[in-house]
Amino acid sequence: FFSCSMSLLEAARVCHADIERFQQEVMEELENDPVTQKQTVLHEHFINKRLEGAQKRAKELKETYESEDFKNIGSENPSRVVSSFYSRLAELREYHRRFQQSSVMETEQEGHLEVLTEDDLPVTFTAEECYGKYVDLHDIYTEYNNLPFNFDNPSADKDAIGVNALAAVAARHSGIDYPTFLQRLGQFHLIARKYKNEDYRKFLQHLYDYLEGFCRRTQPLSSVDVAMKETEMRFAEDWKNGTILGWEDMKETEETLTGKKARRRHFCGLVALLEAKIQRYLESLGDVIQSTLHNIEKKQTRNREEIEAELEREEEATRKALARKRGEGEEDAGSDDEDAPRIRDNPLDLPLGWDGKPIPYWLYKLHGLGIEYKCEICSNFSYYGPRSFERHFQEWRHAHGMKCLKIPNTRHFHHVTKIHDAMALWDKIRYESTQKGWKPELEQEFEDHEGHVFNKKTYDDMKRQGLL
Repeated sequence: FFSCSMSLLEAARVCHADIERFQQEVMEELENDPVTQKQTVLHEHFINKRLEGAQKRAKELKETYESEDFKNIGSENPSRVVSSFYSRLAELREYHRRFQQSSVMETEQEGHLEVLTEDDLPVTFTAEECYGKYVDLHDIYTEYNNLPFNFDNPSADKDAIGVNALAAVAARHSGIDYPTFLQRLGQFHLIARKYKNEDYRKFLQHLYDYLEGFCRRTQPLSSVDVAMKETEMRFAEDWKNGTILGWEDMKETEETLTGKKARRRHFCGLVALLEAKIQRYLESLGDVIQSTLHNIEKKQTRNREEIEAELEREEEATRKALARKRGEGEEDAGSDDEDAPRIRDNPLDLPLGWDGKPIPYWLYKLHGLGIEYKCEICSNFSYYGPRSFERHFQEWRHAHGMKCLKIPNTRHFHHVTKIHDAMALWDKIRYESTQKGWKPELEQEFEDHEGHVFNKKTYDDMKRQGLL
């Protein structure tokens, strides 16, 4: 009984210690204000992980307190407790005598959660989502454009439709572009009832699954399940009263319908419920969708260099914000110490990826980006990595250098970076081309009446001497 009571008390003590530790970690994390979108997502997932751990420990603590063994602690004979104490003490001494290298903190460390870092997010995002800053609905958009109501264009040319089946489909198709799809998202009442079939329900289900997963990944602290239950309760009341937009004629009760009409009404109810849930998600993600539209417009009006420059400016602003947050003081934009935060954030001076962050070191080594190649023809410009070095021979800088040397930029001069080597190779090529040219006095053949073959020069000399 004594060992049982001590194990229960120790389990309760460990649960209390873990709950206090989780609360302390949450309080410390709440004092940190995230700067970037990635830090915001990490911040919320860190807090959510600690809250889940605290809830789990609290549940275990409640089960311990409600157990019969814990309630019976202290109700036994004191003399029996003392004897159990000494017997248990003898067992512990014997155990530690045999296992002297045992871990002392094993009980304390059991159940501790791993520490999340900025490079170890518990969720994944696509490159288009940018850590939850934008939505990525391209697959849903493709599925939307393949729904039947997009192939019923009444303004299609009848003569063009009669050519072949492919032309008929193309003429009837009236799909929309991706930005328009995002703007019309949620306007389900504009779709005719006859097109809301099983394919339409599958499209809604895929859209609902994506929006639900996106909210859980970007807002782990939000009560998604509670919001959905409230939506279902409100939908049931509106469906009964017939006040749902686009479904006003569904006011009749279930008892008045039988057979096929009842099954159709049940299917329409499932579709309308999905539409209501999706609209609820779209309301909470309105700012994200607007940011996505703005980002698409920026991409359409900018080239690659401008987009990369924008990412560098955002990264620089992030570094300065982090520096001010850490109390390092404001930096002068024109001072020589401007790159100091960059050195701390990127000590290996790795190239930046699509998100403005340094690429992984293994990727840096894989592509050989640490190898420097200098080209004298390009005014001693440096290229990093074999791929960049191979591509530069067809770029404008190397072509301009070859043009200044009056040398054609052909395949013969690839991997030639020295001016002296390029000039020597060009002289050699020109000499070989002259040697390989057609020389009629040496290569043109003539034959006399006896069948002897001479070249043109020998034939003319012998003919002038009268030997032929």
